[in-house]
Amino acid sequence: TIWRKNFYYSAPFPNTWVNAPVNNSYVKTKPQVVSGGATKFTYSNTSSVKVSVERKSDGYYWYGSSFSAPGFLQAAPRAYLNTSNVSVLGDSSLYWEWTQDISTSAWTDGASYYFLSKGIGAAGEEQAIDLVGNTVVYDLTLPAAAVTVPGPYSYQALAQLSGNASDTSPGLLDRNDITIQDLT
Repeated sequence: TIWRKNFYYSAPFPNTWVNAPVNNSYVKTKPQVVSGGATKFTYSNTSSVKVSVERKSDGYYWYGSSFSAPGFLQAAPRAYLNTSNVSVLGDSSLYWEWTQDISTSAWTDGASYYFLSKGIGAAGEEQAIDLVGNTVVYDLTLPAAAVTVPGPYSYQALAQLSGNASDTSPGLLDRNDITIQDLT
């Protein structure tokens, strides 16, 4: 008698990364799409990508309807989202995107969010190393700007124009635009 057992072996694990949202960016709207690249997707119908979204200020994770603390029963503290909303767009493109709606009301002004992806291979092997994600700052607070010189009078010629501009942390002041009007 000959015994035979068929099994599927897949190695190494898939490697994934996040392209969008762009790392170290400041956004005033939530990202509509989280996307990235992947290697070793030889069977795109059975391989998948998991996505994790962490609010860095409190360590809460997106669970599909809200941000909340990771449960103590989880094997690892990081929460990964259901892969049913992730699409691997073809073996040759090695591209994936996730479009699950993260309600804007769930986001906190001034908070940093960390987007991380993890590849899952056809045999169930998970990416365990090279997990590198992208951080974005959700910034709704408008920067402040003021002209300090000249004072609020009419001038025929300006000898000096100066002022200041600032943005509340963790906001980042990108530029300061000044407009001079001729009111005559």
